Amino acid sequence: MKQLLKTNKITLTVVIAMISFLLFSCKKQEKVVPDPPHIIKLEIRGSTVNDTLQFVKSGKVIAESGKSEGEFGMNLLLTLDEPEAEIQIRKKGQTDILATRKIVADKFEQVIRCYYNGEKAYDETILLKFKGYSGSSTLQVLMDGRVICEGGNSVYYSPSEVNIGFEPNQKHQIQIRNKATNAILLTKEISGGEAIQNLRFYFDGFKVHESINFPKPSNPANILFTAKFTSALDVYNGPIDIVFFSGISTTKLYEHTATNIRIEIPTDGNFSQAIELPPAEKGITYSYKLVKRGTLNDLPYILTNELMPIKPESSYRIVDFRAGYTLMADIMDRKNVRTSGITKGTSFSVIETDIKFFFDN
Repeated sequence: MKQLLKTNKITLTVVIAMISFLLFSCKKQEKVVPDPPHIIKLEIRGSTVNDTLQFVKSGKVIAESGKSEGEFGMNLLLTLDEPEAEIQIRKKGQTDILATRKIVADKFEQVIRCYYNGEKAYDETILLKFKGYSGSSTLQVLMDGRVICEGGNSVYYSPSEVNIGFEPNQKHQIQIRNKATNAILLTKEISGGEAIQNLRFYFDGFKVHESINFPKPSNPANILFTAKFTSALDVYNGPIDIVFFSGISTTKLYEHTATNIRIEIPTDGNFSQAIELPPAEKGITYSYKLVKRGTLNDLPYILTNELMPIKPESSYRIVDFRAGYTLMADIMDRKNVRTSGITKGTSFSVIETDIKFFFDN
């Protein structure tokens, strides 16, 4: 009996040992050799202002923008031991982190972007182009309260375009401000997504127009003409009319013959009634002259104190005839005095700005 119990005890011990062996054998064993590092191809794109940028991974610089101004781009191969890693972006020679970007191990080709404007680093950028006219008024374009563009007084806006950075889902506020009065004339928002965007506008002295409905001539062979006039001269003595002339293209404008087409220019700064000019005969061109209201040739200026002779070409301008076109002319004037030489004398020039130009592509 004792022998049987001893045998059963041994058998039970063996069974327990076998079960324990099987249980521990089923557990996942640690790998002797870890997974090899992942290799990724990283493309870095962006732009910077005034500073060289460094891209840092695990405390080591892996790339530099290479220059402190303008766009940059570089490609490199990296190894990742972990599922993901962080790229830190800083200015060269400094430790403060401007921004971070994440890269992952399970994707071979990856792109990170950084657009640094001198103050902040952004994920995305757009090119905002300016095309505006404001006559004698100087206007400023502001982004989030900061002036980014300025122009006026018959000068195109400068710079003509700027890069603007965006964070995900971010919007920027754009304003147009009268520099002399600080009055805000336009407020709008822009967002990312569209790589190239345009800010087109015309300031008529009262308000900013982002779009204008340009009427077309009823006859596509004609040109439609409308105008407004602002004088910057202290000898101006308006109001004025515009009288149209025609003549051989090779002759002086003041030798042209007056037509029966005349328009009155409003004194309130608005555009005149539109008229249509039919095509001229071959070899004939149209011109127009600014004259004192109701006259044919009298200049709208006080000339009693002028010492130099008044040149006969004063206040004339040729018409750039284009069939089917609408010429919306914002007209200013300029006084030119030459005191010596064979061309000495005083003349008054017509400065014409075609408003439609600023809204055409």
